[in-house]
Amino acid sequence: MAQGARMLFGVIGIAVMTYVLTVLLNFLGIGIQSYGSYLAWAVALGVFYIVLPKRGGHAFNAPSI
Repeated sequence: MAQGARMLFGVIGIAVMTYVLTVLLNFLGIGIQSYGSYLAWAVALGVFYIVLPKRGGHAFNAPSI
């Protein structure tokens, strides 16, 4: 259930953040071409938060010699 709740709240959070920022910046007269790449970057971070596991593996640990 925790993974499902994390996914649900993450998707809702990303959608709300995108909507609020778009409405606010449109109200201020700032075009999407000015902040679109930053918004896409923030959405990508949110997707990574949803998809990636909390703990990483041992892929980058160097073996002891």
